Order: sequence, then C-alpha cells, then structure tokens
Amino acid sequence: MISTPVFKAHLRVVPIPGEGVLLLTEQDAAHLRGRAYERIVPLIDGRRAADDIVDAVADTVEPSAAWYALLRLERAGHVVEGGPAHDRADAAFWQELGADPAAVAGSLGAAGVRVYADGAGTHLAEPFAAALGQCGIAASVVGAPAAAAGGSRSDLDVVLTDDYLSSALPSFDAVARAAHRRWLLLGPFGVEPWLGPLFHPHRAGCLRCLQHRLGQRRPLHQLAALRTGGGAVRLPAEGASVTAQAACLLAAAEVAKSLAGVGPDLGGVLWSVDV
Repeated sequence: MISTPVFKAHLRVVPIPGEGVLLLTEQDAAHLRGRAYERIVPLIDGRRAADDIVDAVADTVEPSAAWYALLRLERAGHVVEGGPAHDRADAAFWQELGADPAAVAGSLGAAGVRVYADGAGTHLAEPFAAALGQCGIAASVVGAPAAAAGGSRSDLDVVLTDDYLSSALPSFDAVARAAHRRWLLLGPFGVEPWLGPLFHPHRAGCLRCLQHRLGQRRPLHQLAALRTGGGAVRLPAEGASVTAQAACLLAAAEVAKSLAGVGPDLGGVLWSVDV
C-alpha cells in the first residue's frame, strides 16, 4: 500500500461538506461519498504518511474505515506515492494519459531524435528541435535527407518537408529501412499541416505507395513535373510563421507521446490539422 499518498496532478479535488468529495479531470469525474473521504482527503498532500492521516481523523472516523478509504483511492488510481516534486502541469498531462511522469521523464531523457530538413523545412528544423528539447528529448539537426547515413544515435528520425512528393524522400526511406530505423514525416506548412506517417522498417507502411496516392490526387501537378523534367514541382511554402511553429510544437508533443509509449500509434497514419 502507498505509504505517503498524494493525488495525481491532473485531478481537481473538490470537497463538499455533507456530500462527499468530487474528483474532476478533463475527461471524467468521480464522486466519493462518505464522511471518511471528507475527513481524509484534505490531509492527502504527499507529505503526510498514511498512518498519520488515519491517526489524525481517528476522533470521527474508525481506523478501519479510514484505511479502507485510502485503499479504495489507491486501487482506483486516484493517488500515487509522494516523492520529488515535478512540474505539476507536465505531471498532470502525463497522468491524464495514464502514464507515470517520473517514468516518462526517464524515457524521454534517454531518447535521441535526429531532425532532417527538406526544402522550406530547413527554416523550421531548429525550432522543432527546440520544441523537442522542451519535452526533455535530446534532438540534433543533421541537415538534408541526403545526410541520412551515419550520425549520432537516434531512437527516431524526423524529416520536415514542404512537399510529401519530394524526390529526396525515397532515398532517405531506403537508407532508413536498411539501417532498421524508424522515421516520421512532418509537413508543418500551409493551411493544413500534416504529421505522419511513422515508417517502421518491419511494419506495413510504404512511402512510395503514399506518394503514388498523393500524386493521383494532383494530376496537373504530375503533368507539370513530366513536362518540365525536373521532378516534383514544389509549391510555395504557405503558412504564417506562427501556424508553422504551432504545428511543430504539436508535432513535438506527439513525438514525445510516441517515445513514452502512450497515445495513439502514428504508424501508417497521416494526421492533418485545419488551421
């Protein structure tokens, strides 16, 4: 049993005299009924030991009832062991996702991400790496996708591009697959920034298939490429800097969730944001 309980950071604890205690979150709510909860909940602060809490309410709550209330709070996942203080906003975010903030911090602190930039993506490589750093992830900006071979250790490679049909991507994909590396596409530009897919070397998800389907949606773009003989015709990189930077921040959060093992799997999925 937890010896020094504290409520998870994402919980808003609202005692209501005579009616119990409400536990409110962004996604859910719980009603704890009974005098035992009304008495012990205000004492659960991460500093008092469970024994001390039970002793403090012994004048009005039987020890067996107090212990039972504490046990139910633990089994319901409302309290955790008190310990070193973490940023409460960060802790609340991860606990809302069902993760242990300390374990997440350890996972992200041990992770490494390489950032590559194609086309206009070069202007956002450093801001994106900085956003990853804010999440506690060590990120290095490598350069163009052609630099895919070698480099520092990486748990994930990310390619920022202004064009998912870029001719630089297939060769990068081939090198990544040969090296058994995961990599993620990010298109933070335009009125509809894109994130994904995440390509795994041993899982379904084919860059060439993606580019083929995208090309079918742009027949006149393909015609221009054929007639000019210069490969894919790049469009102007649209989007106000604030929207592109916002897309990078959102993408960094999704990368952090992926590396921490929480949230949806980005494999084979292309997400878009309508800004």
